[in-house]
Formats: sequence, C-alpha cells, structure tokens
Amino acid sequence: ELHYDLSWRAFRGPVHPGMTEIAWLTAHADAIETWNESVGHVRDRYFLDDPGWEMRQTSHLLDRLARGTATEAPRKIASVGGSDSHGDWLRPTTWVLAKEKSAAGIRDAIVNARTCTRAPEPCTLEARGDGALANVGDAIVSANHRIEARAAASARFILNGEVVAESDHAAIDVSGRCSTLRAEINDGSSSPIYVDCPGITG
Repeated sequence: ELHYDLSWRAFRGPVHPGMTEIAWLTAHADAIETWNESVGHVRDRYFLDDPGWEMRQTSHLLDRLARGTATEAPRKIASVGGSDSHGDWLRPTTWVLAKEKSAAGIRDAIVNARTCTRAPEPCTLEARGDGALANVGDAIVSANHRIEARAAASARFILNGEVVAESDHAAIDVSGRCSTLRAEINDGSSSPIYVDCPGITG
C-alpha cells in the first residue's frame, strides 16, 4: 500500500475531459500539502531511506505552479502540512503568519501563502528588492535583478527550486522573470516570496 501514488490526480497525468471539477480545483487551488507527518516518517524514512523526499518533490511542484505556465498566470499557493493524527494529541505541521488570532485571520494567511510547514523557523524569511523588506507570501520587484534575503537562522535559500545560498543572509541574482524564493530551516520549508511576478501583489 505504501507504493500507491495517492497524489492529486491532475498532478499524475491527464484528466478525463468530463472531470471538470478536477480541472477547476487544479487551476484554482490556493494550497498544496507539501508535508505529511505519516508519509515522511514512515514511507520516506523507512521505505525510501530519504525522509525529505516528499517535501522536496511537492515543494518543487509548488514553485513551478506558483510561477505560472504558458497558459496560466502566476498565483499564490501556500505550502501546508498534514499530520494524520487521529488520537488525543496533535502534531503541528503548518505555521501561519496571521495578522490576528481568529479563524478569519488564519484563513487569510493561508490564502495569501503566509505559511511554513514542518517547522516555524522558515517563516522568518524576509527579502528585499527595490523596496522594503517583505515576508513569506509577499511580492517584491527588483529592477536591478538582485535581491537581499535573510532569516533568523542559517537557511537554505531556494530560488525556483534550486538552492542558491546557505547562510542567514544572502545577495541573490534574479532573472527578471517571475521567480519564487523559499527558505528551508530545521527540516521545515516556507511558502514563497514572489519576485517580479506580474499580477501578484501584497
């Protein structure tokens, strides 16, 4: 059973034209589960001997979808986690940068991709282009194709799915095309900061 591909149907291959709800949800999803406690600790650790496999693969998918495609505009997509805890205790898997402690505040943070999975430290990611420092889920512009990134601890800074620096701060060259910048700290990962992505604000 651990070998079954349980990923979202549209990510595995073509969807039957009659399944319009699958196509609509794929094009409008505002979150992807990039970390699942059970999958990471059981399947990936013991069967694949690589406890970070699921998070790496799904985070790369999130980066690609967030930047848009030839037919779809860039859009904010939040990284979220799942625990599959069904007992009397829960394990946190998603952290949010909410403006208020309420259901509406948490929902707003998820919709605006102000989230981190597996650990809270990646949510300390900040980046600056031509203006002020921005947080996870925000959009920045860099006319000179260079951004400054920083975090509260040593991080892997990931630009468009590739590690570009490992430090608590870095100057990073960007292409001028829509890019995503994430941070990984303590096995956790942030949602992106969007760099030069037309149509994405905030």
